[in-house]
Amino acid sequence: MTNNKPLMELSNVKVHFPVTKGLLRKVVGHVRAVDGVSFAINPGETVGLVGESGCGKTTLGRAILRLVPATDGRIVYNRSDAASPGKTTPVNLLDLDDDGLKPIRKEISAIFQDPYSSLNPRMTVADIIGEPLKIQRYPVSQRRDRAAELLERVGLSSTYMNRYPHEFSGGQRQRISVARSLALNPKLVICDEPVSALDVSVQAQILNLMADLQEEFDLTYLLVSHNLSVVQYVSHRIAVMYLGKVVELTEAKRLYTDPLHPYTEALLSAIPIADTEAKKEKIRLEGSVPSPINPPSGCHFHPRCRYSTPECAQTEPQLQERGDGHWVACLRAEELDLRGIYYQSPPAV
Repeated sequence: MTNNKPLMELSNVKVHFPVTKGLLRKVVGHVRAVDGVSFAINPGETVGLVGESGCGKTTLGRAILRLVPATDGRIVYNRSDAASPGKTTPVNLLDLDDDGLKPIRKEISAIFQDPYSSLNPRMTVADIIGEPLKIQRYPVSQRRDRAAELLERVGLSSTYMNRYPHEFSGGQRQRISVARSLALNPKLVICDEPVSALDVSVQAQILNLMADLQEEFDLTYLLVSHNLSVVQYVSHRIAVMYLGKVVELTEAKRLYTDPLHPYTEALLSAIPIADTEAKKEKIRLEGSVPSPINPPSGCHFHPRCRYSTPECAQTEPQLQERGDGHWVACLRAEELDLRGIYYQSPPAV
């Protein structure tokens, strides 16, 4: 990592969507998709953001990109000061209008989940990769040169520049998406399930490519995924979300080997292992994820937690540090002895 100051700091970020009813569209409630998330992303690291479908992880990524409006909180991006090398200027992204966001968008980009829908079928590969440059008013010659350079860097031939997305496989399309995300030399890339739509045989190729690019271009990733098997091999820290809140955050190794939250333990128990003789209890969570419109009182996870007590239904736990940067939101974190799994280290930073 290049310095000790975070690249981005999220403070109590909330994204609530109104629920309307009737002819006059009266607001009768809110979907609390993201409900008070706080953590930091350090330069050069990969932060994995995991949880079940509907927990709010994708919405949080889109809020950082300003693709959905945040209801409350702060998203502070510490931007490098070109006039003073080594110094940074904090910018709250939620305070910026479209004109203020334009220079920031050079430094924060995205890789979306579905390579079949995230690429415009009417545009050539050169135009797709060059579109960020076009918006920033780069000349045509520079856009084509940059597209050719990035195609080669992600493992595709520059002779493909005049082809259309339907002429490529899913893995090749995602490589084009990766190339597009790098067009403006960003510092932070929001990766929204970048391999979930791909064949298992191709997933490892894309993850290895992302790791190589991170080292080469000094990139920082926020990797959104529902698959703990995926984030294990590329993440340096992992945040676990449940019903709009972060319930555990720590270094990847500690999360896998020494989880402190019962929900994390249940997620880890669902990871398949190759050893057929190994005995591992799979924890089955009762019921489904509660509605974010009317979440349970106290700890949101208590209706499905096998360790819950009456206090868990009454008192909402706060995210607190339990030592060495291990944060958890559980009233019984210090007394529970939860099971982890084998861990494989990610690339070094």
